[in-house]
Order: sequence, then C-alpha cells, then structure tokens
Amino acid sequence: MISSIDQIDIDDILYQSEREMDMQTQANGNNETSLRGICELHGKFTAHTGTSSKTFKTREGAVKWLSKFWIDANGDRIPH
Repeated sequence: MISSIDQIDIDDILYQSEREMDMQTQANGNNETSLRGICELHGKFTAHTGTSSKTFKTREGAVKWLSKFWIDANGDRIPH
C-alpha cells in the first residue's frame, strides 16, 4: 500500500509512455495488485517493491534503493 507521503496519482502513471515506466504488475489473487519497479512522474522517480515505495530525485537513486530488495529497475527479481 502506498503511504500518504508517497501518494501518487494513478491516472498519471497509467497514461505515461512505456519509456518512462519500467514496472511489473503482480496479481495477488484477492482482487488486489502490487507494483514493482520504477516510474517517472513529474521529474521524480518512484521505486516500488510491492510492499513499499519511495520517491527519489534521480533514477540512479531509485535503482540503488530497489537493489537492496533484490529487485531491478524493471521489477524483476535479481538472483542471489
């Protein structure tokens, strides 16, 4: 779930071009979905792990934060 601090406009994400958004949507099986990966919105980059999210000024910062959770920028799991 996205906290109020990291609240984003879902409509803006849905209409972004594929170039700006590298994410995967995961169906949880209970009529809910989770996002994993990075999306750019208004010049900021929001990294999603599926259970948490954080906004960064640079894409590199978002990629580094996601790597701590073994997730790459596209939302794929990094083998470890």
